[in-house]
Amino acid sequence: FINSTMIRRRPINTYNMIGIISIILIIVVSYGIFFYLENITEANLRTSLFNDQKQRQIDSTRAISQHINSDLNFVLANLRGLASSAYIQQGELSNNSTRNLVEGVYLQINSIADRLFLVDKNDIVVLNMVPKDQKAFLGSNVSRFNWISDTKAEKKPIFSNGYLGLDGKNRIGITYPIINIKTGEYLGLIGAAVPTIPFFSNYGNIYDIKSQYLAVLDSNSVQLIHPVKDFVGKPFFGNITQTA
Repeated sequence: FINSTMIRRRPINTYNMIGIISIILIIVVSYGIFFYLENITEANLRTSLFNDQKQRQIDSTRAISQHINSDLNFVLANLRGLASSAYIQQGELSNNSTRNLVEGVYLQINSIADRLFLVDKNDIVVLNMVPKDQKAFLGSNVSRFNWISDTKAEKKPIFSNGYLGLDGKNRIGITYPIINIKTGEYLGLIGAAVPTIPFFSNYGNIYDIKSQYLAVLDSNSVQLIHPVKDFVGKPFFGNITQTA
């Protein structure tokens, strides 16, 4: 009786064991699927958040770029207007009538460009509008600046790369050639100088490197602004920047 009972119970225990093992396997598989799906979800979420942040950054950068472009083109449009004015077309670059005309334009653009100047065909500054506490540099020969010589040679408007101005400030220059409409003769140019630090500070943080900041490079990848002052005027891909 005892032996037969024991024989009958063995299959029950075996079935119970199989059932327990099955439950354990189901639990293990369920947890495995859960963690797998959780990892996929987290990965998809991270990707989604990254893409959202990337798109916001692109949209923000595009908006700033368009604003900068609009402001610089506003200056260029005023230079174009001066170059086509009657007094300047006649080659009168420094008389009182021309001075009054240039002063009027300077008042319109000096929130962007703090210097407005006329250069004759010999690359000499003959008229210069500057803030009251700054030197005008009248009579200076500015042919050493590439953007001045390029304007003369190509007879077209030029947006310069970053440069160190005669006053020791980092700037970008905008020029418009004065071409006599009737004869095609080059008479000189009208230029505006934009100080990079106050100009770009209007569009974002350029001082605090511990928070999101604005970086601007010229066409030669030279940094026009940077919270680390030693980087300003240095190539972005140069040793100073890349090893800092």
